[in-house]
Amino acid sequence: MKGWTSRGFALVALVMQLAGLGLETAAVTSGQQRPHLIYLLADDYGWNNVGFHASEALTPNIDRLATVDGFELSHLYAYRFCSPTRSSLMSGRLPYHVNQDNSATWGWTLPTIDLRMKTLPQKLQEAGYYTVQAGKWHCGLAKQEFTPAGRGFNESLTMLMGSERHFTQTNGGPNHTMHVDLWHTDAPAVGMNGTYSANLFGGYAVDAIHTHHAVRPNTPLFMYLAFTVTHSPEEAPDQYVNLYPTEWLPGRRLYMGMASALDDAVGNVTAALHSAEMWENTLLIFSSDNGGPALVGGDSNANNHPLRGGKGNAFEGGTRVLACASGGLIPSVQRGRKLPVPMTGHIAMADFYMTFCTLSGHPDCTDSPGNGVPPSESYDMWPLLSGATEASPRTETVLEFRPSSNATPSLLHDAALVQGDWKYIQGRQSGTGWWWGPEYPNSSVKLLPTSLGCPDGCLFNISADVTEHNDLSASYPRIKATLQARLAQLGATTFQSDAMGTIDAAGALSAAERDDWWKPWL
Repeated sequence: MKGWTSRGFALVALVMQLAGLGLETAAVTSGQQRPHLIYLLADDYGWNNVGFHASEALTPNIDRLATVDGFELSHLYAYRFCSPTRSSLMSGRLPYHVNQDNSATWGWTLPTIDLRMKTLPQKLQEAGYYTVQAGKWHCGLAKQEFTPAGRGFNESLTMLMGSERHFTQTNGGPNHTMHVDLWHTDAPAVGMNGTYSANLFGGYAVDAIHTHHAVRPNTPLFMYLAFTVTHSPEEAPDQYVNLYPTEWLPGRRLYMGMASALDDAVGNVTAALHSAEMWENTLLIFSSDNGGPALVGGDSNANNHPLRGGKGNAFEGGTRVLACASGGLIPSVQRGRKLPVPMTGHIAMADFYMTFCTLSGHPDCTDSPGNGVPPSESYDMWPLLSGATEASPRTETVLEFRPSSNATPSLLHDAALVQGDWKYIQGRQSGTGWWWGPEYPNSSVKLLPTSLGCPDGCLFNISADVTEHNDLSASYPRIKATLQARLAQLGATTFQSDAMGTIDAAGALSAAERDDWWKPWL
């Protein structure tokens, strides 16, 4: 097979490294297929809304991924809201180096990931993978070349914008005019909408797995399944809502019903991988895209206890997301653990770019376009996932560096940096940096977004104080000053992908009205 020599050597070296440590591994050898790589991304899923964090959450399939069949990724950082996290995963760059200013709501306001950046699916296609995307995209839609099929996926069934009605796949868009938002590779997915979204996108993934096994049995699969639940609007089939106590607040029951519907869809995907005899050669990552929404307006009934804050701010509850690694590729000695262990670094969403690419055997997993475009900054986490090391190579991450919409001359703009055990965070942080109890929400009266945040900058030791209660600025002024200066230095390199003149609400709406369908219009 042409190109196998360079790719195969990388994989053989990986296996030899693990074998030298005496670890059991299902990693591929030169006589086996390269691993199937699966990323399951939940939307707005709260830290305390999953069974392996809270027993009230009925999510047995996800729990199994994090315990029996894999382990919890206890310190994975994402962005404070949806789209920048997705751009980070696809580009191998931290959000402030790709697309952090993307709208959190409507796709027509989004620039795509800079076209000079090579995406993860494009890298994996070069390595010989068949690539499938299902679910939420939120990385550009004005042109077909911005859609999943234009950025490296062989096929997709996708919601192009940021949210939808889960039973109809309709989306308000500009002027809140409802049209269907469902795109099938390169055309409107006519006749495919009208199924609850977790079942729709999960079902497409199941079918794609079985088709792949039947038609392309010797080709490795990369699947990116980005569920649209548990994002608002809070909607779920009665069979899932009725799993939860009637004395709970309606919004809490609905949100947890969405979580259980998500869990069933995840179980169907893992069952398909087993049925297709692909599981034993699979690495599967499951995570949320940001913390759960608790105070961001509208439907906001997630719970991030014991973490502070949630979607829309850079406190731990907004950026440290629930996650796990699973699949037959995970050595049995790793299962049931929590990694990284405390005080040994952390993981960022961007790191799965290098991790997946390296496992694919691609000879060059870096991406350096030049001409002012930041290079990829992803770390290979397979040595950590496989047990070859206990420590993550990532010890520093800019969580955000952006002007706050609520900024005044007396306030620092919103920004945050994690470095080792220390976290420096500044700005008002949307006024939502509250703490939640284990039974949240337990009142129909919501806290107002009036939290002061960190107008003068806060310093936390997040290993000793995971709940971010104790600002240590007065005790460690030199550390605070050092981190503040480092954040300013890194923030000076902020890069925003260019919209290239495609932010056009009128053009998007005009095209949608012709066919009652949101779609590329340029």
